[in-house]
Parts: sequence; structure tokens; C-alpha cells
Amino acid sequence: MEQIDRYVNSVYRHVDGDKEEIEILKEEMRNHLLQIVEELKSEGKSDEESITIAIERFGEQTQIENELLGIFKFVNKKAKKILIAAVSFLLLALISFSTFVVGINICTKQYDKRNNEIVNIMRSYNQDDLENIDKNISVLLNKYKSKVKYVAMYHVTNGEDLWHTDLKDLEYVYPKDIHYDDMDTFNKQIITEEGVKYVSKYYQLYN
Repeated sequence: MEQIDRYVNSVYRHVDGDKEEIEILKEEMRNHLLQIVEELKSEGKSDEESITIAIERFGEQTQIENELLGIFKFVNKKAKKILIAAVSFLLLALISFSTFVVGINICTKQYDKRNNEIVNIMRSYNQDDLENIDKNISVLLNKYKSKVKYVAMYHVTNGEDLWHTDLKDLEYVYPKDIHYDDMDTFNKQIITEEGVKYVSKYYQLYN
């Protein structure tokens, strides 16, 4: 990608040293940037947007250039291997942090997506149409497999604590024979289409 190549070349343009070693470092930086770009593209961003964000996260061109100049200025021939290791570590730290941030964003979006699907199904809850609710929840559990284990819903009265773990008025649960621990659940208040208020509980892994 030309934009990444231009960025990498500009960072190293004033750095003096062994050309072969500098090329190795440039290639490492280029690969790290490309990795960030691919992760951003997997989130649905365009090529151009992914490249721009990757470069911004990696750091300002002048800042990295000054850091590299400082390192090369005080290094001698015997310390070349240490230099390469130090710069590689710097690049690895930058890419690791960027990867962590991207990973958290992806997990959060996936978690919210599952949460919204559960809420949308349960909003249409009707005692006279449990078969359809069961069908939709079953499809959702099969879709996300181990990510969502069950869905339960309790009828709550006005003023009752949303996060109360000892709710007694169980209205709905699927699968029917599930054994679960309330402490492992995520609570969400739901107002159905008929205006009845419930608390939906479901076990969902955050990944």
C-alpha cells in the first residue's frame, strides 16, 4: 500500500546506519501497520479509512523519527543487535496496544449485538404465543452457541429493583430445563408491546 510505504520511508528518511538493518526495521514497521489495517477492515472500515487510522494510532511521523534518530545517534557497531531488538520491541508494543484496542471494540460490538437481539425478541413476548418466542430464542442460542446459554424473564412490579437477584415471579425461561445461577446473569428491563414490565436475565459471555 503506497500510503503506508510513504509513511514508513518518511519516518526513516533521516536515519543513518547500516542499510540492511534499517530495511529490516522498515519492513517490521510496514508489517505491523498492515496488520492493524486488516483488523480495522474486518470491522467494516474501508481501505482508505483503515490506513489513516492505523497511521494515526502508530504515532506522529516526526515523533517516531526523532526517537529513531536519538537511538541511532548513540549506538555503535557492537550494539546493532541491541538496537534492532529495542526498536522491534518499541514497534511490538505499539502494535500490541493497537491490537488490544481493536479487539475490545470488536468484542463490545458483538456483545451489544447479541444483547439487542435478545431484547428485540422478548419485547414481543406474549403468553399466547410462547411457541414463536421459543423458536426465536432457540435460533438465537444455536446461532451464538456457547456465547448465550439461556434466557429467563421475570415479571416485576413498579419500584422493584432491576438488579434484585431474588426475583420470584418467573414468567418465561428457555431452555425449559436449564439450571442457572442468578449471579452469572445480565439484567435488562423490558417493556413489552402490551406495556407490561419485565426483567430479562440471560447468561452471555463477553467475547
